[in-house]
Amino acid sequence: MKKIQSSIILVFLVTLGQAQTFIVDKDSDCVYIPKAITTTKIRAPALLYLHCQGAKKVHIESIKFVADSVKWIIFSCHKSRNHRNLLENDRNIITTYKKAIEKYPIDSNNVFIYGFSGQGVQALATLFLHPEFFKGVITDCAHAQALVFADWSRLKEKLIYLSSCTYDWNLKYNYHMDSIFRNRKIKDTLVIRSGEHTPGSPKDLSNAIKWLIKNLY
Repeated sequence: MKKIQSSIILVFLVTLGQAQTFIVDKDSDCVYIPKAITTTKIRAPALLYLHCQGAKKVHIESIKFVADSVKWIIFSCHKSRNHRNLLENDRNIITTYKKAIEKYPIDSNNVFIYGFSGQGVQALATLFLHPEFFKGVITDCAHAQALVFADWSRLKEKLIYLSSCTYDWNLKYNYHMDSIFRNRKIKDTLVIRSGEHTPGSPKDLSNAIKWLIKNLY
């Protein structure tokens, strides 16, 4: 029955013609599929987006043009948020991930996860806990708490994009993580913006994704 439902959804996406797809499901998880993907049968890379207050439609709408420009699917986990148990967040993220892989035309070999601040830590933790599901991560102003979950032998082929700000209180942790990843021969980069502990712009996210694409192939 699940396979039939997935097939119906994929047919629906393909027959949308010139329209992009924006779905908010019963769990308040969102998915945005650019027109360039709905008009083909090709599975696309995807970014799982986390937000400190629980990702909502408005957050995904604000970065639709990024998805359009790189031809990636962007989807979100609403339940994952700050001031909540990291492992509970992780369980919800994996539920969202599996649901999205089943329902939407996502290339399961190229799924990345993004988070700012506490959700950047969460994104790293989820990558470390489930490297079989995620190709890499984009973090913004995160600290280094998630390193305790890293199994370095399972992270050799991953891509890690770190970003921070000149006056971010987590800046020192980003330098620390960058050094560790480089010493472990894990492909990473660290980008420092001017300013304080604030999320980057959609353009910054676009630049991060372009770095991932450049190093993906």
